Formats: sequence, C-alpha cells, structure tokens
Amino acid sequence: MKKINIKTTLFSVFLLSISCSTMQYTINKNNKFTQKQLSDLLQKNGNAFYLSSSNATFSTVWTYNASEIEIYRLAKGKVYKKETFPEKEVMQYDLQSFQDIGNELHKKCALVLDGDGFGFRIYIDGKMYQEDYPINIDCLKKEIYQSAFLNKIVNDIKTYNMWEIAYQ
Repeated sequence: MKKINIKTTLFSVFLLSISCSTMQYTINKNNKFTQKQLSDLLQKNGNAFYLSSSNATFSTVWTYNASEIEIYRLAKGKVYKKETFPEKEVMQYDLQSFQDIGNELHKKCALVLDGDGFGFRIYIDGKMYQEDYPINIDCLKKEIYQSAFLNKIVNDIKTYNMWEIAYQ
C-alpha cells in the first residue's frame, strides 16, 4: 500500500512541476509579445500603453492616433481581440506631468514589486519617454489624479474595460 502512495505522490509532484513550468512559459511568451506589440505600436503611432500582471498569461496594449484608440487584448502570446473606438479628444502630452506621475501613483497606490504593471512609451519632439510602474491596477482605476494625462488614461481604461479579465 505504501508503494502505491509513494508512486501516486511522485506522479502528482511530476504533473504539478510540468504544469508550473508550462504556465511560466506561457507567462513569459505573453510578456515578450506584449513588449513586441508596444514596440510596433510606438513605431506606428508614436505612443503605446500597457497593463499587465506578472502572474498572468494575458495583458492589454493600446495606442492613440489622431482619430481613434486601438486596443489589443493579448492572451498566451497572441492577439486575442483587437478593438478600435473613435477618439473624441487628442491625447495631450505634458513633460512636466510625466515627471509627477510616479510620485502621484506612489502616494495614492503604493507601488508593488510583484503584481500588476502599467506603463507607456511615447515620442515627444523626437525623444522617446518610457515609464513602467509596478502598481495595483484596481487601485489605479479608483483614484482621481492631479495629472490630466493620467486621468485620461484611467478614464479610458475604465471606459473600454481594458482590465476586465472576463475575456480570458
């Protein structure tokens, strides 16, 4: 009877290790694809934004052009869904607000080191600005900020359900 229990235990541990390794592979694959999408959208429109989680196999990437917002919902290293919506206002970029965003996010939603992330890549006057914030996305969505730029981003995240994980 003990031999059967030991074999069953070893088999269970083996299956668990395969499952964890497969999950980590899928997370890494999606993270790499998220970075590729960011790069592609940055080249296409001069801006790209993302939401992700370090333990998830999905993410959301989006970009603004003169007339619309393009949203890419990624899962397991592929575009799961692409959506475009008319954009009523042109995104305004203020260099001063970029410098204040990190401080404001830290005050309102203490940054977390292992969890969700929000970031962006933007070209302004030929120079690329890149920010990555380890932050709880649910907290990010609940706050109102001094930065008009950040309020616009948060409003779009909520309006277009960018972090509703039901599509997974």
